[in-house]
Amino acid sequence: MSNEYEVIAEGYLYNLWNGKLKEYRGEVLHKEKYEDSYGRYISPEVNYFMVHDEHNRIIKKLCCSAVEGEICNKGLWLSESNKPKAAEILIQYEEEQIAKLKFQIENHEELIESLRKEMEES
Repeated sequence: MSNEYEVIAEGYLYNLWNGKLKEYRGEVLHKEKYEDSYGRYISPEVNYFMVHDEHNRIIKKLCCSAVEGEICNKGLWLSESNKPKAAEILIQYEEEQIAKLKFQIENHEELIESLRKEMEES
């Protein structure tokens, strides 16, 4: 197994930083499972987005999904520069997270109500 990263795509990473949607140009790197130099340790696959500056030097290395448009660590990458689309995907993701939290809150409120009724009946 190889310890080398494979460039699987080039594009733009979008993530939230200090309340702002940031856009970074770079490439998506993928590494399959691999063994260490002693052949003892196997690491799971990993994906990184390598951010480049205007001189094509790597300035950041951020975790990302191998799948375009999929959220990872509150960020995503797209093959084309499209900040509005990235914002739309992130909004949809956050709305789904809020819906899940509301559902959990409702379940806890129902549990509390059931327990209060139990206490009253005792």
